[in-house]
Amino acid sequence: MKFVLLLAWSLYSGDTVSTQSNAIAPAKIDLHAIARINKLNQSASEAYQNKEYEKAYLQYARLTDTLKHSSPEILLNKATSAFRAGKTKESEVAYQQLIKGKDKKLKSIAYQQLGLLALKDNKKDEALEHFKNALVNDPLNEQARYDYELALKQKLQQQKQDQSSSKNKKEEEKKKEEEKKKQEQQ
Repeated sequence: MKFVLLLAWSLYSGDTVSTQSNAIAPAKIDLHAIARINKLNQSASEAYQNKEYEKAYLQYARLTDTLKHSSPEILLNKATSAFRAGKTKESEVAYQQLIKGKDKKLKSIAYQQLGLLALKDNKKDEALEHFKNALVNDPLNEQARYDYELALKQKLQQQKQDQSSSKNKKEEEKKKEEEKKKQEQQ
């Protein structure tokens, strides 16, 4: 916080520069807004640490939506708080915003979380695609690799079950037809 205030003070207290006949004034920095942002960020972080995820989400949402302060870290914290608070749609929106950013590690985390959300909704193909994107952005993301392998295993098991259930249905239909033929013959 001291660094932010020092930076703001140095920008604000700079001399005006004259170019030809126009004087350019330094950019006006709202120190009160910076203080509010820092205080709200700290309060949201404390709420998250205390496992008050709903409160943390609301404070991070206020930071991004009301105060228009949406650094990648704040977006990640907002998305994670929403996820933990059970706000699936809100967390998905925040993770989608993160994947548009430039930080590959944060993109990897966002893709991984989107994969978990898709897996939760039983959308295995979509989940696998998100986990792949997580690994493309950060090949060292071992948790995304584990999640990918788990989702793939679940998909293969489901396919086996679907095949066996369709096979069982066909066998049952055959038996019913045979019984029907026997009854008709009698």
